[in-house]
Amino acid sequence: MTSPKLDFKQRMYRRVGLVVCLMLGINTYGTIGIFLIEDTTLFEAFYMSVITLTTVGFNEIVELSPEGRMFSVTTIYMGLAGSGVSIAIITNLLFEETLVDLFKGRRMEKKLSKLRDHFIVCGFGTTGRQITEELLAQNRTVVVIDQNRDLGFDNPKFLLLHGDARHDDMLEKARIQDAAGLAATLTEDADNVFVVLTARALNKDLSIASRYKDDDTESKLFTAGADHAVSPYRMGGHRLALSLITPAMVDLIDATLHDSSLKVRFNHVQVPEGAPIQGKLLKNSHIREYSLGALIVAVTDHTGHAVFNPSPDFRLDNITQLVVLGDDEQIRSLKSYLGETQA
Repeated sequence: MTSPKLDFKQRMYRRVGLVVCLMLGINTYGTIGIFLIEDTTLFEAFYMSVITLTTVGFNEIVELSPEGRMFSVTTIYMGLAGSGVSIAIITNLLFEETLVDLFKGRRMEKKLSKLRDHFIVCGFGTTGRQITEELLAQNRTVVVIDQNRDLGFDNPKFLLLHGDARHDDMLEKARIQDAAGLAATLTEDADNVFVVLTARALNKDLSIASRYKDDDTESKLFTAGADHAVSPYRMGGHRLALSLITPAMVDLIDATLHDSSLKVRFNHVQVPEGAPIQGKLLKNSHIREYSLGALIVAVTDHTGHAVFNPSPDFRLDNITQLVVLGDDEQIRSLKSYLGETQA
């Protein structure tokens, strides 16, 4: 995808060229007609055509016959029509389309240049919309790449890039090098595999999740570099089964994830190097005290191995992430204690 400034120049050149060709065509018509009708030179015919088209009112240098004057009338009408079309083309270029897009593009580039630790959503179908809404609810900045220009969203932390997410330059424009994560939610599995492969090549530390439809695609996504691969159909079936068997548990999870009136929710907290809990037993880590009572649901080490419901004697060696159940104040207090930079 070209930059707004380059795109403006290309469209300007095309439309100005169209106007020039139109006027030259009418001028050629007038020149040849007068040359064939009147007894004159080609240059004099060209001059007569020019002053006729421009209606400047100069004296005729060739005494026109009645046939020549009737032909000049047609030339004048064609010139007026061509001028109107040319004005419409230039007006459309300047006011209806290109300049507006150019100014919007410049504002977008300024916003994108300031982004850090944001999330990129490739594709804004049903799954992409749900992911975007959830991330925005978590007060995260989201850049959506989609081929539709207007997605009907109005949020200061939502940015839309119009284009094809499969192209390297679109991901680079979304500042993938500084992003925290990317979700590939395009319609076709092959496209998602390609996006994941490209994203991993551009940012080896990026957290990447992708949706898939066919079971054969799951292994391909992991090979391409995805950290997580999710089938909405499989997950939906699993969710429906749990709703029938353990509805109370499903309701509890829904409340903690989606109910804005319930302040307690699941959250993940990064554990930076040198955090005061590293190397300590869980019971001696003072997490409960400094988090104001948040519950540790799981811990993850540097290899990605997760331990759920760790015991009080679990040693926190090389821990990189905590999964915590608590309210906003508890999460902020815990992050402050661990020394994590706020997103």
